Amino acid sequence: MKTLPSLLWCTLAAPCALALQSSDSYGPPARSTPPAEHLPAPQMESALDDSVPLPIPAVVQANDAGDRVLEPASGDPFFLGFAAGKHYPPAGERVDPLLEAALAREFADGRPERVSWGFVMFSKRITPARLDALRLAGARVIEFHPHYTLKVALGADALARIAALDFVRWVGVPRAAQKVHPLLAAQVSRAQPGERLDVYVSVFDSDRNADSERIELAQAVSVDPDGTQREVPGFAAVKWMSRGWQEARLVALGLDVHEYVDGIRAFRARLTKGQLEALVAQDFVQFVEADLPIAPMAAPHEESTPMITTDRTRASWSGAASTSVIAGFADSGLETDHQDLGIWGWGWDLAGATGPWNDENGHGSHVAGTILGRGVANSSKRGNAPGLASWSASSRFYNVRIFNAAGSGSVSTSSVMNLYNTPIDDGTGGIT
Repeated sequence: MKTLPSLLWCTLAAPCALALQSSDSYGPPARSTPPAEHLPAPQMESALDDSVPLPIPAVVQANDAGDRVLEPASGDPFFLGFAAGKHYPPAGERVDPLLEAALAREFADGRPERVSWGFVMFSKRITPARLDALRLAGARVIEFHPHYTLKVALGADALARIAALDFVRWVGVPRAAQKVHPLLAAQVSRAQPGERLDVYVSVFDSDRNADSERIELAQAVSVDPDGTQREVPGFAAVKWMSRGWQEARLVALGLDVHEYVDGIRAFRARLTKGQLEALVAQDFVQFVEADLPIAPMAAPHEESTPMITTDRTRASWSGAASTSVIAGFADSGLETDHQDLGIWGWGWDLAGATGPWNDENGHGSHVAGTILGRGVANSSKRGNAPGLASWSASSRFYNVRIFNAAGSGSVSTSSVMNLYNTPIDDGTGGIT
């Protein structure tokens, strides 16, 4: 079986997604020193400088005689940054009273460790030795966070040791208002009592455990150029429910939890405006943002291709049939009985509608034409890479249906991307 080659994900849909950070490692950041471009220009060649990079970079003018610093780097670097705003700890405050209070209470929610979560703000450069010192003091380092802090898990007994380290400026937690993304705050301000809002609840630590549940959403359905469809077992689209202590706590708060995405350590859920305050008060909750509805957008084919200047390339090059590049999209499905769109393909119906190869909305077939339409019926409708439609049965187009006939749907980006990253072999030559 071949592994899945690189994927061209072509769609005009724009699902809401969180700013993603890796959750596969709880070790130090990939780079132990700030990137060079974030250092003030005069310090660029000094590997021994121990200062924290400043938030406003230097303004440098390049010329043949050498670079000239017009404005040095500036700004107060000692803040905890979120989309909703920055928190500058008071001068001289080493330990946040809110973190002390969180660690002082009894934990009765089933968490496996007697820890809470916070941020360690550095007053000196982050180095491997200092990360080791943090761990030795009792912190479990999770990952980097702007401006110059690290997310950590820690127990009450470790707080004083961590705060006493000479490179630590502050240890604390975000303010409640920082945990609510501005777009969600705007939604909440307009929401009616009892109205439920779709959100992502980002948490510090994974909630995956031995009881986590894998739920199949849709089976793979292949299609051939003659329109023959066949369900292919073993390659289902799935989502996960964590069934852990964090999910249980969210449910106890009244949230309707409908998916856990471990890759970004976040729950997809629904809540009312009255539940938001209690939610952000939970110490394991890092922030909450709106899960904005996904909706297709449309532009006439003869307008969209000139807009991105591919009308010139499609006039002289077909894109060529390729088994090294896989194309696909997430949209409203695809009608393969169109003479321009007879293809080999894999499809999944995540909208729970009438199948991936039945486009009741029309937008998906429109986008498919933009990608690989042959232009048989009308040469002006020729796609950008019609050569892709000449694939053999050994390489197929990926079609993930996320919109119903009305053009709406609710599915996580993770569910879609997991399908794109799954190698498939149906035993009949359909290998991707």
